[in-house]
Amino acid sequence: TITVLANLNFLHTYKQGRFTLTNTAAAKFGYNRMRMMLENKEQGVWFKNVDEIALATSPQWALVKNWSYGANVKFRTQFAPGYSARGDRQLGNPRVTNFMTPGYLDASLGFTYILPSERFPLKVNLAPIAMSATYRIDQGTSKDYGVAAPLRQKYEGGLSVQLDFDKTWGENGWLRYRTTAYSFYGWITGLSSKTISDIAPTLRWENTFDIKATKYISTQIYVQLYYNKAECHELQVQGMLSVGLTYTFKNK
Repeated sequence: TITVLANLNFLHTYKQGRFTLTNTAAAKFGYNRMRMMLENKEQGVWFKNVDEIALATSPQWALVKNWSYGANVKFRTQFAPGYSARGDRQLGNPRVTNFMTPGYLDASLGFTYILPSERFPLKVNLAPIAMSATYRIDQGTSKDYGVAAPLRQKYEGGLSVQLDFDKTWGENGWLRYRTTAYSFYGWITGLSSKTISDIAPTLRWENTFDIKATKYISTQIYVQLYYNKAECHELQVQGMLSVGLTYTFKNK
């Protein structure tokens, strides 16, 4: 089997007085190739196993010590079409995902608390006003992601909570652990019609361990737990272990 995987992470923070603007971007894309029997013929088949685009921006204004207020906007989708199983594309089976199918946009207004501890750098965001949107631009996919045709998008109003933790250990930063836990609970769906619906919470928990062997070689362990009842009634789990080249660009 041959596997190709690329990760790109970007972080920029701007500060001016009591105002702080944080922008992040992350991209993951991976394919692997394996030989298999397809239509009575053995052939090598490439299969997408990792694909995500994530963009976020957060303007914040300092309120009192360790507290701030502001907005959080996050967007997620993927680059290329995805299929349920290896060989589906060659057999003409329908796609499961595509660009902006699904696409997610989360926006919230609320308060952020930063724990004043270097040993436990925790950030908590509490947003009593939040919106979650799901997009399904490609209606040829086998899953509707809670957006049934002919609709192409769905908007929900509710509240959200997010926890962020990012800590590095060792003089040379040989170990870094990052985790983000996000939960959205909506009580209004179809914002244009103001219809009330019993909506289960959406949960997304990401964990990333970065282990540096040398300055340029590192190991990454990534585990994500995701639950969205509108898409699937089961808890979805993704795990990945990768060893490769890493380079960090710093601009201070």
